[in-house]
Amino acid sequence: MSIFARHISLMHYDVFISYSRLDSKIAERVCKALADVGLSYFIDRKGISAGVSFTEVVSKAIDESSVFLFLASASSYKSKFTTAEVFYAFKHKESGMILPYLLDNSPMPSELEFLLSTTNWLEMKGNPIESSLVDAIFNALSRPRDTVVDYIGGRKKPWLQICVLALVLCCAAVFALRYFWTPAVSHDADIAAFNSCIAASDSLLASAMMLKNQASTLETTDQQIQNLIEARQILSSADSLALLYKGTPDESFFNADVPSRRREVQAKLDSIFNSWVAFSRESYELYRLTGLETEAENALECIEHALLIKPDPEMEGIKIAIKL
Repeated sequence: MSIFARHISLMHYDVFISYSRLDSKIAERVCKALADVGLSYFIDRKGISAGVSFTEVVSKAIDESSVFLFLASASSYKSKFTTAEVFYAFKHKESGMILPYLLDNSPMPSELEFLLSTTNWLEMKGNPIESSLVDAIFNALSRPRDTVVDYIGGRKKPWLQICVLALVLCCAAVFALRYFWTPAVSHDADIAAFNSCIAASDSLLASAMMLKNQASTLETTDQQIQNLIEARQILSSADSLALLYKGTPDESFFNADVPSRRREVQAKLDSIFNSWVAFSRESYELYRLTGLETEAENALECIEHALLIKPDPEMEGIKIAIKL
């Protein structure tokens, strides 16, 4: 199994999105709608990396997804990849977990129509993505729509990050107890929370470095950024705990050198940010010189990744200039 496929095997997704590249704009609307309500998803935006088995990665992603969403259209009917995905889903999933969403009125090929005859079809016309489609997915999942699921870029977090979230909540609970219940709370809980924050941030940093050494994909890059951002947030929580005991006899229990850890995390985020800024500038200049739309798209994509890390007036300005 490839590194990329092993990485996917650690994930679980609410939705696998099968679509044609020609329907990318609609697919992105679907992604946004799912993310807005906390549903995780798998979508192959750029194609599988060179040297990685397409069938291995896609089949694993379908297996690890609860609902198979097929964006059915004239374009997807002509795609051998989407057809293969539908056939695989038909073989490995219950019909109630396969949802064809018809983007246009194009006649569906007979073999696909036969396979999907026992599923509940939904037409885009009269059934908006943000309401009807999302509701249908929640119904398939047997989950109320107000359920909140934590996600990264549309994917559920692996167990490590779920544990990290639990640790952050624990830290919040400790603070609440200190300020709203009684000042006599045992410092042992704070020490345990502090040590947990340090361990969690170190694990996230190690995970980010591991992702950096994997096959370079946009998904692993975004995951690396998110891990570093979370590590920074957790270290801030640890810092807050340490400040509570500054100047007390227990101060020595909170001396894990949080500032140096925060500097290391920030340095790595700054390095990634500077790389995306450089890529976006280069693509933008090429776009201005050549007028090629592909360079404009590349610049916009690089800008989005840079802005994941922090706001930047220059990047926002380039983004506006391209869209004018």
